[in-house]
Amino acid sequence: MDQRTVSVMENEGLSLCLIINNMEFKLCLKARNGAEEDNSKLKECFMKLGFHVVIKRNQTCEEMKKVLKENSKQDHSKRTCFVCVLMSHGDNGNIFATDGEIDIQELISEFYEDCHPSLKEKPKLFFIQACRGEYFDTGKEAKSMGETSLSQLEPAFLFNKERVYPGFLLAYATPQGFVAHRSKCRGSHFIQQMCKQFMKEFDSATGQDILHQLTHVHRDISNTDFNHFDCCTFSNIRMKQIPSFFSTLNENFLWKKVDQKAVAETPYIITQHKRCVIINIIGKKCIKVIL
Repeated sequence: MDQRTVSVMENEGLSLCLIINNMEFKLCLKARNGAEEDNSKLKECFMKLGFHVVIKRNQTCEEMKKVLKENSKQDHSKRTCFVCVLMSHGDNGNIFATDGEIDIQELISEFYEDCHPSLKEKPKLFFIQACRGEYFDTGKEAKSMGETSLSQLEPAFLFNKERVYPGFLLAYATPQGFVAHRSKCRGSHFIQQMCKQFMKEFDSATGQDILHQLTHVHRDISNTDFNHFDCCTFSNIRMKQIPSFFSTLNENFLWKKVDQKAVAETPYIITQHKRCVIINIIGKKCIKVIL
């Protein structure tokens, strides 16, 4: 039988959710109107899940690098996980700061466990709201994307011939090569739907891990039509969107509430998962359970 370990942390909001949202640019890029709605929804969502939420707006390249490096160097030994949300304009493999673009690999590599041992075996969750190319998903038969192979669509920087970096989840608003849609009134479709799903799961406590939850997000977004204004025809065109994710997580990860009385009477929490991380808020306590 697998050994059960229970770790109880007294501080609510022990784990960190870092949000970087670039909305205004010094470059020839349009302002990301409606993006402030994403800040509000993310803060509501992750505070409900028990995270300490830090929001950074309109960061330059150097500021983005600095804030990621500073947060990666923190002592994560008593934290359950690390969450980072990156929101901006983007292109193939890059995300825009207010004064230029940065390779996403450069930002995420700060959290490799061989750089900072306190992150070892800790889930590192990155949610990225940004375009990843110029293709529009019209919901019709796909045109060829040339000789792009499936391996080129995966974040290859998480693995190479010598090393695979475990414990990462990269959830993107859209697949490689495609645009990500955002409402000027309601915010980004991916972020809004993701937060809705996470809070719904936290309230219902069905026991679905985060990959299953993201699959629900994919389904809901793919079943929705989005209007895109065509400057050539001066008309709205219906578009589709489907998010994507890549995971090297080696254990199930979920949000779950547990009855306080049950916790007091039970030395451990029984779950059907073979190995499981649970983030659980009980008053001022955050409980982590690993099976």
